[in-house]
Amino acid sequence: MPEEIQKQFKQYIAKVDTDDEDRTLTAVISTDAVDRDDEVLKPLGVDFDSYLKNPIVLWAHDYHSPPIGKTLWITKSRTKITAKMKFADTPRAEEIYQLYKGKYLNAFSVGFLSKESHRPEPKEIEKRPELSRARNIIDKWELLEYSPVPVPANPEALATAVKTKEITVSKELQTELGLEDEETFYPAVETNEIVEYGHEDGWALKALVIPRLKPEETENYIRLPVRDCKITATISISAKEGIKALYCGKVKKVATYLFSKEKGWTMAKAKAWVKEHDSDKGIDGVCAVKPKKHPKLKKSLKGKLHRHIDPNECAEYLVKILKGRMN
Repeated sequence: MPEEIQKQFKQYIAKVDTDDEDRTLTAVISTDAVDRDDEVLKPLGVDFDSYLKNPIVLWAHDYHSPPIGKTLWITKSRTKITAKMKFADTPRAEEIYQLYKGKYLNAFSVGFLSKESHRPEPKEIEKRPELSRARNIIDKWELLEYSPVPVPANPEALATAVKTKEITVSKELQTELGLEDEETFYPAVETNEIVEYGHEDGWALKALVIPRLKPEETENYIRLPVRDCKITATISISAKEGIKALYCGKVKKVATYLFSKEKGWTMAKAKAWVKEHDSDKGIDGVCAVKPKKHPKLKKSLKGKLHRHIDPNECAEYLVKILKGRMN
């Protein structure tokens, strides 16, 4: 197939509006901005004709599965393409609708065929300086379909919402979103045994502290998670120093610190800052138990196998539970 008519995909992070009564969603699905491929997809150059004969909406460009919805209308302007879709009455479509309604997902991707393109010219760059980094401007193209795609707006908030049952999604969709199981929320990178507690009846447990979230270095930020809670806002700690944070309104504490690499932050410097400035010194683990030799022990501790408490209190806390429930 010639290169100019090969199927392509372009992703866009959108502002999404939902209507719960009609189960519809309205969003900008493409713009004239320079994208990550250093290309520009001109909205006025789109051809909707073929698409409108079968205006279905797929999930993540999956051409082999049933559609999750249909397009009610789609419009184009000089700077953007906007569409309104109605979700199908299926379990998968309902799951995806709830994720967008809750602002956990906000990405869309268009599948298209490029028809005509050119390299940016000096006159175009003079009018729009950002085009200097574009290697290609796609002037005419045919829309094949557009899809909601599994790029979480806030992975930590989504993980928390799924874990706490605030939203319910299938195991299959959790896998697509990178939330395969509890290990996603509490990766046992290191496990430190604190105590083994025995009982005269012959049962025992081990209390473990598991570091919950690993530090992460992205292209622009050093991310240091310090606790797990529902994120309600992004706040500025120090604009001068380049420090922001994801904030938990309910407990009034920071969930994750974000250190701008443009301001010279390294992982070591960021960890030292958190240790000095965070009220809990950045130490917040998961208190987990491993029941042994007692068939009723796990049931008795149901709902308390993971507690977000200071690791130093883990063993004492579990002993209190056991004495109260097992004696």
